[in-house]
Amino acid sequence: MNKNNIKVLVDKYFDGETSLDEERQLKSYFNSDVNIDADLEVFIPFFKEISQQQSIEAPSNLEQRVFAVISKSDDKLDKEIKPTVKVRRLMPMLLKVASVFVIGLSIYFLTQQMNKPSTETMAMTEDTYKTPEEAYAAYKAAISLASRKIKKGEDKMKEKMSHVKILTSIVKSK
Repeated sequence: MNKNNIKVLVDKYFDGETSLDEERQLKSYFNSDVNIDADLEVFIPFFKEISQQQSIEAPSNLEQRVFAVISKSDDKLDKEIKPTVKVRRLMPMLLKVASVFVIGLSIYFLTQQMNKPSTETMAMTEDTYKTPEEAYAAYKAAISLASRKIKKGEDKMKEKMSHVKILTSIVKSK
């Protein structure tokens, strides 16, 4: 065969456009002991393997074995499907029951929350101190505590500022 003709057939083969006769020609060319071009030697193992694979025959009882496996799997599928059908029938009913339960719980907690007095309301209705004098004394103690804390912070700040003034005067003198 012609080298260019074989190259064209190989290209057609890998594009899936060859006829059975052209495929037979390729197989016979690559399986023969004819001098094959160096460009085409890459395809020799491929076409030899294809020829060997086609010579392998399937066992005579292969079809029966396949059908037996399929029928066994169909039986298993039938057994597995039956319980799921029952669950599918129960599912809408279970969803309805669950939704009623959730709505009931929501209503219960909402009414409990609405009946409970808030802390703001309790604070407005109850007095913290029994007499105005007690309230004034507590106010005075809180204000004096805040004043002492502020005074202490102010004293510390003045002390730090004096250190800063000393350092700045040293830096300016140099």
